Amino acid sequence: MITPDNNPSSAEEQKKDPANISPDSAPENSIEPKAEDATGFTESYWNEKREKLSEKYPELKEEDLDYHPEQHAEFMDNLRIKLDKSPGEINNFLDSL
Repeated sequence: MITPDNNPSSAEEQKKDPANISPDSAPENSIEPKAEDATGFTESYWNEKREKLSEKYPELKEEDLDYHPEQHAEFMDNLRIKLDKSPGEINNFLDSL
């Protein structure tokens, strides 16, 4: 039960409470990427990276580069293994392409 003693009195106090933060009002320094899906891979971003990866690593098959947002973690693990890179290295590597 909310009593006057424990009820946040201002909108500012309510914003400070993590329970009151909705996805639409998350702070700017939130770790959520600002992209089309939760991974940060927009379609145009991935198409560009896919092309560069296939040029640089012709041994990667089409299925290795077939990206689906709902399988992001599995995709990244597979790519990391195929390219023999750590999770941090694969992210930095993709950013550098």
